[in-house]
Amino acid sequence: MKKLLIAISALLIGGTSQAQTVTGSGTLNYLPKFTTTGSTIGNSLFFDNGTNTGIGTAAPVTKLNVVTNATNDGVRINNTGTAAATLGLFSSTGRSWALFSTGTANGTAGNFLIYDYSGGGTRMMIEGSTGEVGIGTSTPVAPLEVHAAFGTSSMAITSASGATSALYMGANSSHTTGGIAYVNNGTHRMDFTTNSAVRASIDNAGNMGIGTNAPGNRLHVSTNVANDGIRIQQTNLGASTLGLFSSGASGRDWSLYSTGVGNGWGAGNFLLYDNTSGNVRFFIQGSTGKVLIGDPGTINLNTTNTYKLYVDDGILTEKVRVAIASTAYWADYVFADDYKLPSLGEVEQFVKQNKHLPEVPSAEDVVCSGIDMAQMDATLLKKIEELTLYMIDQNKKIEAQQQEIEQLKKQVSEK
Repeated sequence: MKKLLIAISALLIGGTSQAQTVTGSGTLNYLPKFTTTGSTIGNSLFFDNGTNTGIGTAAPVTKLNVVTNATNDGVRINNTGTAAATLGLFSSTGRSWALFSTGTANGTAGNFLIYDYSGGGTRMMIEGSTGEVGIGTSTPVAPLEVHAAFGTSSMAITSASGATSALYMGANSSHTTGGIAYVNNGTHRMDFTTNSAVRASIDNAGNMGIGTNAPGNRLHVSTNVANDGIRIQQTNLGASTLGLFSSGASGRDWSLYSTGVGNGWGAGNFLLYDNTSGNVRFFIQGSTGKVLIGDPGTINLNTTNTYKLYVDDGILTEKVRVAIASTAYWADYVFADDYKLPSLGEVEQFVKQNKHLPEVPSAEDVVCSGIDMAQMDATLLKKIEELTLYMIDQNKKIEAQQQEIEQLKKQVSEK
């Protein structure tokens, strides 16, 4: 019957055409196809069960289900013109999207993007020539650029409760070179890692630790490296500065300075500056090591003396202990047998001429140069020791005179 219908059709169409014989068989629900040129019908790769369609599978689970075991095989949409190859995804009540492989008619060919038909904008783009990825932007300027057109967050990395969220960065795929991690184990802190070690950490109270993940202050620096810590370096002519500012209205604000050539205090010096009053309170001269408690504008440190500590307005203390280099600086040598004690006549003559004791500085000298406490104490001790020797000598003379008086008294009484 089938052959007859084909023959009749051929006669109706071509008049004298001869009917073609078609043979073959098929499987239920497979779309047929010619397996040889126009004569044999068999199964195609399409399977239609009335609900779902499968390509390469007889058990499709969606409207179109493609199954393949060939490398780089699947579904291909190829635009032979200059426009983009497009795959659209349209929902009935939500948003509608499209995947684009752009062509020259789109401005720049070879890019991939996810386009929001509902919102009318590109949500994600991969730049074909560079591989740069843009989220929220169609002009990425880095391997990954996240642009937030609204809200306060550009990127969020989250984890389940009790787990650690992390962003790893490294030169290889080990994921241990460096990264940023939010530790969600009860401490709720942010760790910054390099070379597989935590270098800095911010805890849930806002304290930041460098070299420790348990900071005890707003900034806590921990190190076991010699001469390590915090470094502030000024690259121009100004001073490097660390400011300490109090919040109370009655408090004072301070700064630590390492001075540069652009400062009026001279380069290479250290000072503690009172920002509230505008005065220097503590000063170390870098070239000499001289220390001043006070303002270098008040006391001149550039003198020829070798003193190391200068104090403006004086010192008030309960105790002062002064060391001497050796016993030669003390005055006990006055009691040596070979010490030449000046006569009182010589002392009297010197005092009349100079109006001060020998070896004791004059009032003018003290005003001009001050006194060396250790040297002055030794000089005063020397004068006390000399005075003691004078008193001993005078006492001997008085005792001898007393003996002579007693003898004279005795002689007079005997007569």
